Amino acid sequence: MRKLLFFLLFQLIFNIIASAQDDFCISDTEHQLYNVVNTIRKENNLKPIPLSHSLTFVADVHAKDLYLNYNRKSKCSMHSWSDKGRWSACECNDNLFKCMNSKPKELTPYKSYGYELICYQNKPIDHKQIYKTWKNQSAILNIILQRATYSTKKWEAMGIGIFRGYISIWFGEKEDKSGAPPYCNERVGDSDNHLAQENTGAIVANTVTDTHTIPEKGESVSDSCYLILGSFDTKKDAQKAQKVLAKQVSYAVTIMHKNNKYRVALLPKDYGTVVSLKKKLKSKFPDCWIFCDK
Repeated sequence: MRKLLFFLLFQLIFNIIASAQDDFCISDTEHQLYNVVNTIRKENNLKPIPLSHSLTFVADVHAKDLYLNYNRKSKCSMHSWSDKGRWSACECNDNLFKCMNSKPKELTPYKSYGYELICYQNKPIDHKQIYKTWKNQSAILNIILQRATYSTKKWEAMGIGIFRGYISIWFGEKEDKSGAPPYCNERVGDSDNHLAQENTGAIVANTVTDTHTIPEKGESVSDSCYLILGSFDTKKDAQKAQKVLAKQVSYAVTIMHKNNKYRVALLPKDYGTVVSLKKKLKSKFPDCWIFCDK
């Protein structure tokens, strides 16, 4: 019964698929696996792949479609798509991969082919264990590191979706103009719409003194570095700022809660990228600074 109810809800969501693209988010576990992919690339002297809103949406849709409709006992590839949604079905035949590759263009504004890494495991997902496993699987490394069949590709966007054991990761050769998806645990609900504020001057007045944590020269840093645009004592003040600042930059703006402070920041990236972003946005946000998780 529970699965049936979820199926009905799933069908309802994709009857309004255009709006659904604006109403999903990326979980902590999904972001951890996103970092696993880029860690493996970094160890092989390849640049990180930006997180894509469109490709993450496609990954999320496919992971749920597999859970609801795929028979793991069948001989058909997990790259297949069912006929139970508002997309063209990808049956187990010679056209499977061509059909699969077109899903980003079919479901989102991302007008380029997509290439999927798909896995399933019937145990809790541990990103550290997955990192160890994937490093020793040539088929997985080929797509992550653009080898063998993918040697002519250059990944410029990546999306990831996880649902009930299904892990769907999508790669694309073009930049995603829609940016990155929001974090699930940091979204502002509709009940807070009354907090919207247009006066950025009031936001600056509410900021509090914070500690800058830019690494010293030669010090190791994490890939999870944030460009902080403002720090606040309360979540409500941070939410007000988030809504205003999100309209002023072409990057995804999030809220992070650290050391009893609510910080409005750009989604985490590697340290070098955040340094470049700081230089780019310094004229608009002269008091912005960098925070890194170590």
